[in-house]
Amino acid sequence: MRTVNPEKHAARRAAILGAAAEVFAERGYDGATTAAVCTRAGVGSGTLFHYFPDKRTMFLAIVTDDLDTVTTGLERIDRTDPARALDGVLDLLTADLGDPIAPGLAAAMIQLAQRDAEFGATVVAKDESTRATLAEIVAAGRESGVFESAVDPRRAARWIVALTDAGYLISDDEEFDPAEDGAELRRIVAAYLGRRAGTD
Repeated sequence: MRTVNPEKHAARRAAILGAAAEVFAERGYDGATTAAVCTRAGVGSGTLFHYFPDKRTMFLAIVTDDLDTVTTGLERIDRTDPARALDGVLDLLTADLGDPIAPGLAAAMIQLAQRDAEFGATVVAKDESTRATLAEIVAAGRESGVFESAVDPRRAARWIVALTDAGYLISDDEEFDPAEDGAELRRIVAAYLGRRAGTD
């Protein structure tokens, strides 16, 4: 019986998903085709369908893998210092802000989430885990005096996630600079939370 090399299998899967992400970003969900993904990935349709039976499954895998990355990252954040913990979450949420495919991929996600309940639930699950972590950090920061704003932690978490999501949607603007606009996003969040000076 032929055995599967797990490392090669994972590498091929990742390469296909990388190619698929580019195609979805360029063409949107509706315009993307499995044929285009095959061409971009340099694989035949038989190989593609061995990993993913259709484009929806591919797209779901892209989002699920991202969810796993975010979840793992959130678990690793040291929450003993609320200011540093907030920085860690923002680092995680803005890590791909300079990726040229990010705006198109975000738009494709919105496109599919509006009409596919299961996919929408996956996107919501990603946001909910992030919001829960942020709410805990904001609450701890308020309690310790690091954040002086009286804003409700759950509401603050919702707005912070929304702001970072918006960053991806506008990152294809020709004047967008990942470093400068990422820093501006942090200043907005700091002002919103009333982050005390000297907690950078």
